[in-house]
Amino acid sequence: MLSLSDLFLRQIHDARPAQPPLPASMRPVTPSVEAADAETSDAHEDIVFFGDSIGIEYTDGDDQFSRRRITVHWVKELEADLLVHSFCQERRAPRCFRVSRITGLIDLQTGEMTTEVVAIRQQFAALTISGAHSPANATEAALRELRPGVNILVFMARCDGFEHISEREVILDYLDSMCPAPGIDIDYANRCIARLYPDVDTFSRAVRILDRRDRPELHRVARHMRRLVDADGVLSDREAIFAAELMATLR
Repeated sequence: MLSLSDLFLRQIHDARPAQPPLPASMRPVTPSVEAADAETSDAHEDIVFFGDSIGIEYTDGDDQFSRRRITVHWVKELEADLLVHSFCQERRAPRCFRVSRITGLIDLQTGEMTTEVVAIRQQFAALTISGAHSPANATEAALRELRPGVNILVFMARCDGFEHISEREVILDYLDSMCPAPGIDIDYANRCIARLYPDVDTFSRAVRILDRRDRPELHRVARHMRRLVDADGVLSDREAIFAAELMATLR
């Protein structure tokens, strides 16, 4: 019988990871050849990828302008700068960006853009791997602590290209079950989850991290995953097989 982590990872082969929305006001622009400093480096196996998606306007080391959607993997402090390791949705490949060269941030849900330097830095400083950022509330703390599980559930909810409202309720329940009284701030949690578009690397890393560090938590995620499969009321042959295998593994 497959292990729980292997069963999860096998879903990658049939998944169609959802791309974040493209606001009507945003026209992607990418250079014909990426600058040399756009290449990412490997992250330590214990670094949790965030999965937050955002639009950026960027001028690279070769003075080339681009506008693109990225899914943030991890952010590293680099002397006086921040280095954003990410998955570029336009290139469909990993890319790296210096925050000092990001000239605009675009909210992919609303299309709103900010060019304020301090606001841009604060946005990415909250995602640094140092953990220096203090959560603003209990819901943000829960989202950070449970990010691997949340990313697994969001990836699976969206792997058919659409997240049903009942699937979001399962993800919110997963969060709420670990948040101290009086529970999560639903509106805040919904806004945060709406920004999550984990790519394949974010999903597979989350599975492997929980498999190594917290197998009871991986089993808790799996129980919510079972609910997720049934949540939209439509069960494909592939989902039925997965559900049966999941239940057999959890016994």
